[in-house]
Amino acid sequence: MDNNRYALLQSSTTARAATLVVGIASALMLTINGLRLGQVLPDLVALELLAPLGAGFGALAIAGILWNVRAKGPRSAALIALTGLAAIMGTIGLVVVEVASHYVLSSVGDGERANLLDGSLGAFFAGAAIFFLVAMLAFCSALLAGRAAPWPPVVLVALGAVLIGLRTLFPPTLAIAGVIVLGVGVALLAYAVTRARDGAARGPAAV
Repeated sequence: MDNNRYALLQSSTTARAATLVVGIASALMLTINGLRLGQVLPDLVALELLAPLGAGFGALAIAGILWNVRAKGPRSAALIALTGLAAIMGTIGLVVVEVASHYVLSSVGDGERANLLDGSLGAFFAGAAIFFLVAMLAFCSALLAGRAAPWPPVVLVALGAVLIGLRTLFPPTLAIAGVIVLGVGVALLAYAVTRARDGAARGPAAV
């Protein structure tokens, strides 16, 4: 094996490992956040300040999934790339929402918080939730249409996105469950995609 091919394989291995690590980190942080919101874990300041990390790691995991995924055909690949980028942007929007909620709104009085949520900040929160929902559902649909990932983790991601994006329409328990379901789905999707990519990378090397 020449040096260039070895470096490429090493880079691909690193990318797969990083995708899996951030996928697990996202699942862990989202689960902790969900258990905190469900009052299973104490509502500690430290846990509240760590809440944005769940969506942050999620955005990185989706980027890694997008890097490693392989579609069945160029048209499917283009659609996955487009919707995947939208899903990353939507998840980053959730990071902004989490930061604003836990770092800004938590430090103001009830009256000022109500005014902010009734104004442009509340509109941004609603828009971010809708964009996240639409982008994630489009990404999941593209993955399934392109036969680029097994359906169980994709369905979990889609279900979590629905419960989070439409959380104002559901009981709080379902919205909290959606946070955990999304985290588990992202971790399993990262595992499935990286495992498939790892098998494809090992195949030619064994010849």
